[in-house]
Amino acid sequence: MAVSSSQTAVPRNFKLLDELESGEKGSGSDGTSWGIQNEDDFSLTNWNGMIIGPLKTTFEGRLYNLQLECGANYPDICPKVRFTSRINISCVDANGFVDKKSNCLPT
Repeated sequence: MAVSSSQTAVPRNFKLLDELESGEKGSGSDGTSWGIQNEDDFSLTNWNGMIIGPLKTTFEGRLYNLQLECGANYPDICPKVRFTSRINISCVDANGFVDKKSNCLPT
């Protein structure tokens, strides 16, 4: 992990444990929820997520399920994201995988 002298790198598992705790406490008040896929996954690699379509959009009221894979270099490298629910967004391919190189999603 490359960091500047004014920043401290947070170890991968600390970051993921913090995110797991947030998901379990229901911090997804913005219409999102997430959690670890298998409680025996001590590497905290595989996650499930859900997004509720935002109000006043074509996605309103719809539920979208996702699978996320946080690799060994997370958070320096974004997780692999796959929609398991069908969705029509230009950066999501026919198999549900999000193209990280696309600019269709906010960073």
